[in-house]
Amino acid sequence: MKHTISYSEIERFKRCRQLWNYTDQLGLEPLVEARERTFGTAIHHALDRYYGFGEHPTRTFLAWWDNYLRECADTQDQQVLFDDYALGVGMMEGFAAWAPEADRFRVIHTEYTFEVAIPGTDGTFKGRIDGIAQDEYGSYWILEHKTCKNLPYPDHLHFDEQTVLYQWAMQESVAQGRVEYIPSDARLEGVIWTGLRKVLPKRPELVERGKRLSRVKIATTYEVYLATILAHNFDPADYQAVLLELQSNPDTFFRRDWHMRGRRELEIAAWELAAAYQEMRRESIPVYRTANRFNCERCDFREPCQLAQKGGHIDTILRTAFSVRDQTLDDVTEEAMLS
Repeated sequence: MKHTISYSEIERFKRCRQLWNYTDQLGLEPLVEARERTFGTAIHHALDRYYGFGEHPTRTFLAWWDNYLRECADTQDQQVLFDDYALGVGMMEGFAAWAPEADRFRVIHTEYTFEVAIPGTDGTFKGRIDGIAQDEYGSYWILEHKTCKNLPYPDHLHFDEQTVLYQWAMQESVAQGRVEYIPSDARLEGVIWTGLRKVLPKRPELVERGKRLSRVKIATTYEVYLATILAHNFDPADYQAVLLELQSNPDTFFRRDWHMRGRRELEIAAWELAAAYQEMRRESIPVYRTANRFNCERCDFREPCQLAQKGGHIDTILRTAFSVRDQTLDDVTEEAMLS
């Protein structure tokens, strides 16, 4: 029987078998979506409408967030909702100012869904990319947008499994003539990665009872710092050193990385995908934790997992805090949860 897997499932399988068991085998999902996923969904929706329909990302974010508030306001912390609202508005305002100069490409598709056969297996690989674009020289690229607290190290895409698998899958789709407006003999050069920091430029604080602005280094921009100087009727000449530093070494709130990949890299990615699929489809797969701070700190199943390790019964917490996709929780036994 054909089985379809996604990158998210592969990542969970490799990261922690217990997480994979809860999420992908039992189909459990938290009743309240994690804050980071909700915020990321809102930002991606705004970027989709910006690149696909020319809508201002701030207005789109606001519309999405207003609808979310109507649906979920009673189940969320009000201060958290307000903080994320303000952060999203500020990020989209900054992005709308940054993107026109940074975008050296023409977007052909946004939020494009693919499903391709996994070589040498009975399975398929399914996913969705943020877009496909054509650069000023006529070459094609896939688009990837990421929100993050801190921007990653410069060569991060050399070790990014998701984007190389997505590029391989989209190259297969193009070769099969399944991608509208792109010829079947076109080559995808790589990925255009855009990072959006989840932080806003800070304003310098007043010190000495409001007589001057602090010169302590903060994450800000030349424009924000200068506007703060003028708002307090200070002389910009008194802050020339700070302003010059911000002009010559600006803080980065958005970053664009272009990463090319060759045919050999895509071949290796396809082989690794097939190997992962075959391992995931074995008849008997041992389920165990991969417990460490990085895996467990923000895991949706941290609480039931800890309780199970102490010999407690987890059925109650799973019934009250989680739902099951496509079935009732009564169909899932505690033995299956722990298997």
